Amino acid sequence: MLRADLEPTDALALGWLSADFRGRMIIDPLWRIHWWNDAAKRAIGASSILQEQDCQLIVDAAMVGKFSAFLSHLKAQLEIEILTLKDGAGHFLMLGYHDPATEFFCLEVRSSHAQEHPIFADFRSIYGLTESEGHAARALLGGQTVTEIARDRNVALDTVRTQVRKLYGKIGAQSREKFFKLLLPFRII
Repeated sequence: MLRADLEPTDALALGWLSADFRGRMIIDPLWRIHWWNDAAKRAIGASSILQEQDCQLIVDAAMVGKFSAFLSHLKAQLEIEILTLKDGAGHFLMLGYHDPATEFFCLEVRSSHAQEHPIFADFRSIYGLTESEGHAARALLGGQTVTEIARDRNVALDTVRTQVRKLYGKIGAQSREKFFKLLLPFRII
């Protein structure tokens, strides 16, 4: 929904950023959160090193120094610093820039524990896949088994097996490993 208090293009831009699949947030020098999108909320919520409490970014005590140093090294606009932190069995990635005019930090955040949906370029038209074959390919790339695909789509297991066999034939894959090798270059995010 567009906000009535903004210019139309500003409202569209804000709506676009809010729906972005990349976690984005804006914080001030006191680490107060001024804006963040749903993907940033998921990343922060899945992290054990960063949390949000009453619109305040809370950093794990062991990481405060590293986080402060990261923010102090951020430069204006196009100069991007990257902070990678060990987060239990996974990792947390943060990049961004500092806007000297407002003193705000614009950050992009990712957590390996957050539920993300990969995005792929259109390999379906390149390989001439049917809609069902394309759906099966995306589900396989997302880690589902043939049994899970059949259950989720409410179709017979043999139907999905046939679609996967045809899919493999069209892209030239003889195995699941070859399938991944051929289609992973189409992954955008």
